Amino acid sequence: MSGKETKTCFKSYAAWQYQEEEDWLNKMASQGWALERTNGFVHHFRRCEPGAWIVRLDRPAFAMSSPEGQEYLAMLHDCGAEWVGGVNGWIYLRRRADQGEFSLYSDLAGQEHLLLRARSQMLLALALAFVGWLGMLTLALCSSESFMAIYPVLYLSIFIPVAYGLTRLNRRLKVVRRERQLHE
Repeated sequence: MSGKETKTCFKSYAAWQYQEEEDWLNKMASQGWALERTNGFVHHFRRCEPGAWIVRLDRPAFAMSSPEGQEYLAMLHDCGAEWVGGVNGWIYLRRRADQGEFSLYSDLAGQEHLLLRARSQMLLALALAFVGWLGMLTLALCSSESFMAIYPVLYLSIFIPVAYGLTRLNRRLKVVRRERQLHE
């Protein structure tokens, strides 16, 4: 191989964009860049044969440090998968493509549960953003300082995208549930 052997990309996705992030990471793998480690924002890649790896994201219902998490990682390891990073409950996994298909959720019920876990995360973020917005609004209304009026507006810049993301997740969840009803 010639040229640069490593690459670092700064790219962030929101919880509702997990499929887009997974698609991007697999596109990088198809171009010869294996995900080595990530914290969800800084992605470190190493040059590899194009298409050598498959990357999957998951949002388990348990912490990876818990006994369930350790058992889950051991099961994935037995299947040839490797943990490469995590952030906010999301984990990044990879497996060599020559080992065959790598799917964490092959059925609609599994996909629905993943979406429900992601939605719970988004609902918590939305609730926190709303409480923060109310607090800032109260401070702004009670303050004689005119600059305080900007804070509730700034909080809306958090609240609106989170609400949008929750709407996107709910739409995806509705599609999966509809598919499940058709197949059951």
